[in-house]
Amino acid sequence: MRQSDGAVAGWFLHYVEPGSTSEVLQLAGRPAGRALVLAHLLEDARRRGAIAVAGRLEPTWLPELAAQGCALRDDGPWVLYHSSRPEVAAAIERGDAFLSRLDGEWWLSF
Repeated sequence: MRQSDGAVAGWFLHYVEPGSTSEVLQLAGRPAGRALVLAHLLEDARRRGAIAVAGRLEPTWLPELAAQGCALRDDGPWVLYHSSRPEVAAAIERGDAFLSRLDGEWWLSF
């Protein structure tokens, strides 16, 4: 998705069954493009018949979610990680790593 000046704003990947919850697999956006990306995600989910949107939350998206009037729940699933490389663990803890629902067991349905 692009901003009006042609710069990449971000993208989203979600699965929708009409009348059910849109399961967001990936949501990414540059800081200046997050509001646009989120607005497009919510509109796409609505047009496809979703009754809700669910997925993993990155704290940096909180201002955009609040601006859209989104209600948040913290009922998991949670992320457990381990790395023998301290720099990998540090990147996750700082929020510098891009993790999505595709990085774990969510998609295996067990």
